[in-house]
This record gives sequence, structure tokens and C-alpha cells, in this order.
Amino acid sequence: MLNNSGSLEEQPVVAELVDESVETTTADSQGLQNRLTVLAILFFVTGALGLPLLWVNRRFSIREQIIWSLVVTLYTALLIWGVAKICWWSYQQFQGM
Repeated sequence: MLNNSGSLEEQPVVAELVDESVETTTADSQGLQNRLTVLAILFFVTGALGLPLLWVNRRFSIREQIIWSLVVTLYTALLIWGVAKICWWSYQQFQGM
């Protein structure tokens, strides 16, 4: 902060204790710790982009997280491959016109 002479003056940092009863928005309160919700998001909404949600969920063991990560990655790769095949087929159809 500037003082009267125009030079910078350091202000002390003041720390406040926060009341623990204040409700914060967490993954628990949003239902994102539910196993079925996480799997539904992985397979029906985001695919591999939802993997961080799987890894922060405490209800999955490390082994389950690894297995589901592999399954979701393969599932996403198959979807991408299928879309690429459809696009290639469409492209060939337009070339034949």
C-alpha cells in the first residue's frame, strides 16, 4: 500500500480462523462419491475425460480404479474408431457421386 510520501509500505498479513460449521460444496455433497454415478458419467457422458473423477472417488479401490481406467480407455478408443469408420464410409460415398 502506498503511504503519504508515495513509497510502498508492506502491510502485515492477517489470518482468520474459519468456522468449521460452514458448509462447503464437496464431491460428497454432490453425490459424486456414488459408484454408479461415477460409472454412468464415465460411460454415458465423458468417456476418458471423466477418469480424474474416478481417481478422486474414495469408494473405488486402487485395483478397481486401474481396471475401470483400462475399460473406459478401451471403450473410448472403440467409440473413436467407430466414428472414424463412419466418417471414412461417408467420405467414400460422397466421392462416388
